[in-house]
Amino acid sequence: MPTQDDLAGLYDADKTYKTDSDYEVHLTGLIRLTCAAHWALETRDSEYASFLFSNGTRYWSLEPYYVNGRYWGRALPVRSVKQGKAMQKDEEFIALLESAVKENRLDIIPDSDLLEICQRARSIAAFGNTLDIELSETICSLLEEI
Repeated sequence: MPTQDDLAGLYDADKTYKTDSDYEVHLTGLIRLTCAAHWALETRDSEYASFLFSNGTRYWSLEPYYVNGRYWGRALPVRSVKQGKAMQKDEEFIALLESAVKENRLDIIPDSDLLEICQRARSIAAFGNTLDIELSETICSLLEEI
């Protein structure tokens, strides 16, 4: 869940389009919103935080707004650039590792480095969203080499 700062970082007064619910919002058209108000991570006592893309306002509320028979507010999933870059580095690491295993080049890597490589690969596998059979086989090959 994004913070108010995350949402404010997406706000761009120079860009405007209308949502599906006919609200004018200010952010890139690459992110299509269905509503102008989006919930944020922060809470304060019984209040929750939100951000309004129609005018760039941060606000706090006790209850969701109910307008014209619908709740007014949505959740917008965001991922930081740092997380995206870390995932890309992990993917590059795994691709290089799998290539090294396929080409039988592990014998030239010192055992202490193999241990570090194996630990990183196991960590990536443990935190991945899906089971990666090729990565599991690569880790097994690493363990056999060690």
